Amino acid sequence: MRFVAKNAREYRGKWLSPATYRGWRDIGLLGYRMQPGEKQGKYQVGLPDTTCRVRNKERNRAYVDLAIHTGLRRSENTSLLVCELPPQQVDEPVEFWLPPAITKGGNGRMLLETPGAALAVHKYIIGERRDAIANARAAQRYESGDWLLIESVHRSAQHGLRVKWADGGRYASLDSVPPATRARLLIRTDDGVEPMALWLTERGVPMNGWAWNAVFKTANRRYADECRRVGVPLLSVSAHSLRFSYALMYLIALHRHIDKIEGYSFSDTYDYTRYHRAYRRVQVQLGHKDLTTTRQRYLEAIVDMRDDDLLLGAAGDLGATLVALAARTSLVRADADE
Repeated sequence: MRFVAKNAREYRGKWLSPATYRGWRDIGLLGYRMQPGEKQGKYQVGLPDTTCRVRNKERNRAYVDLAIHTGLRRSENTSLLVCELPPQQVDEPVEFWLPPAITKGGNGRMLLETPGAALAVHKYIIGERRDAIANARAAQRYESGDWLLIESVHRSAQHGLRVKWADGGRYASLDSVPPATRARLLIRTDDGVEPMALWLTERGVPMNGWAWNAVFKTANRRYADECRRVGVPLLSVSAHSLRFSYALMYLIALHRHIDKIEGYSFSDTYDYTRYHRAYRRVQVQLGHKDLTTTRQRYLEAIVDMRDDDLLLGAAGDLGATLVALAARTSLVRADADE
């Protein structure tokens, strides 16, 4: 295993296999135990740790699931409003608009949300989020402070999402409302006012970037403790490594799709121009300003996999593909049994 610094105690992998992501999530955020895997240096997720007092499980799971299934930056994910998400009960990927005010460089973009991420977010909204709002109302936390009251939200094909301010009925596009202002928005509902922000603390107020840093730090600490107990290499996960993992998995899937419909063979020399639309799609999803950025970060890994037929995986399984790649480079982590 390659370390990032001379005295490094943990490795910050750039890409995670699907099983390793789920293992980190279930152990670090949801409080499960780790148990030895079928091979040395591997592990499986065991039973819930009854001595571990993990809080905000639904919220934290929804946040990381949304991150790894969309490629959202931490700042973008943190700034989302409930009204900006697509309907939560969906059976196939659906698009939603990420407004310019919360993106890097101010370039809005359409994102795909998968059914798995949508379900996790929906469970959080009707569960822990609702409880946090009730707690805040009982404590009258929305009665005072630097809040901005919204009367209603309106959606149209021409103007997108607009909010109607309670003080005078003025309208404003959510495309131009920055993160700091979003955190102050309250909206009237049948049950009373509540924050428009998606991610809330137990006190019912919006989470910020520092709070999410603390969530990841706590999860990494617990995961590391379990790694030491079982004898598995240490791993530290960040919102950025979830974004990288999403991008590589998406790019692998797009390459396979293009090979299938165009009839390309693995014996062919890799030709980037054949897969330009795959890199372009990942560029749009990630919000990279320049396609060169996307290509530089992922082309080497894709070419490396193709040269050794790793893109074929095992029966087309993405997890198996990343496990095979992990055996070749320390940039990919596949510590959990697939």
